[in-house]
Amino acid sequence: MHAQYQQAVAGSDCLHGITSAVCVNASHTHCMPGAYDWLISIGTRPWGICNMSITLVRLILYVHDVAAIKAFYQTHFALPLTEEIADEWVVLAAGGIELALHRVGQAYRQRPSTHALAPVADATHATTKLVFAMTSDLVAHRTQLQHAGVHVGELKRYPGFAYQMYDGRDPEGNVFQVMRLD
Repeated sequence: MHAQYQQAVAGSDCLHGITSAVCVNASHTHCMPGAYDWLISIGTRPWGICNMSITLVRLILYVHDVAAIKAFYQTHFALPLTEEIADEWVVLAAGGIELALHRVGQAYRQRPSTHALAPVADATHATTKLVFAMTSDLVAHRTQLQHAGVHVGELKRYPGFAYQMYDGRDPEGNVFQVMRLD
């Protein structure tokens, strides 16, 4: 596949994958029959995406204590359970996506390092942030989590954005954000 990609970038018509093709010839967008007729512009070179329909449906967090993290997201975010293998695997419905909690592999089962529970303002060690949008009272929700002992940051707003938000951390240090549109 890597050689095919290099050929495609060098100017051949399309990169044919198992279920998709990526057109990279800047002069035209010839693709497989039945392909979609749309382009994504990256910089000054158009890239056509063909025969590709893709949707993110599930995000998996690897956690040490599946039951504790499940309880956290069910209690504070009202995410309903859709699948479960006790102490190993949980899937929670989270709007248009599922949040799955998978117990870390044996080699990683020692407790999280101390930076995982660092202050919310220090998200430099985070690799993922779950973002929740709500229509109810953002301040009340933040206060509720704070009273429950959850690490939450201050409310914030950035100029030009029509929402207010705050960040927090779940019991294993995973960063989340809760936002509310104006």
